[in-house]
Amino acid sequence: MIHKPEHQAMVYAPWQLPDGRTVPAVAGWQFYKHRGLMDIKGSTPGYSAFLSRFTDAAELVCVTLLANKEGVDFTNLGRRIAGAFGDLLSTNYDDHKLYLLEGQLPVEDTVRRLEKELAERKIPVFAKFDHAQNAREAGLELRPTTVLVFGAPKVGTGLMQADQSIALELPLRIAIWQDGAGSTWLGFPRMQRLAADYGLQDHPVIPKLQRLLEELVRRAGGVY
Repeated sequence: MIHKPEHQAMVYAPWQLPDGRTVPAVAGWQFYKHRGLMDIKGSTPGYSAFLSRFTDAAELVCVTLLANKEGVDFTNLGRRIAGAFGDLLSTNYDDHKLYLLEGQLPVEDTVRRLEKELAERKIPVFAKFDHAQNAREAGLELRPTTVLVFGAPKVGTGLMQADQSIALELPLRIAIWQDGAGSTWLGFPRMQRLAADYGLQDHPVIPKLQRLLEELVRRAGGVY
């Protein structure tokens, strides 16, 4: 719909602020390290919409998703659908086992945003593992990789009352890392699949934990 190249350059590319910083978003669009990947989404009472485009000449795939329900985030599903068209479009991770979201910001900034989000929700952080720093101290190299461990005893205790062995999976954790292409990823185990190993997939707290973790990675990984 926008034909003039100068207008396309303005609307379909990250903006640079006067202080030199680059914001990976503009006019609702979000941009990622994956070549040519951009998406835009929104929600209004009764409807949710999502559009992603892979504009690189080697890909040229567009995924559009609509729902007659507000508050539906299609980011993860959209990437999985795109991945069905070729490995270049996929996450290259096992997203049947993990819930994955490609972030827009560097790992350090994403970790800081996640910590802020947890603090605002009064969810205690029990540990923070900077695996890249640990690797450097051991004389090894590792791309940025950080894991935050957090949780609320009132929630986790209910699961352990049902089966104490699930303590091996608690507290909750979210990993944030940079892949070989420079993209930032946020991921955590899909809770229903994890709980199924303990026969707790139907426990009422499991979908609540899944929704919480999804919201946390979206808030930490996106600009909007």
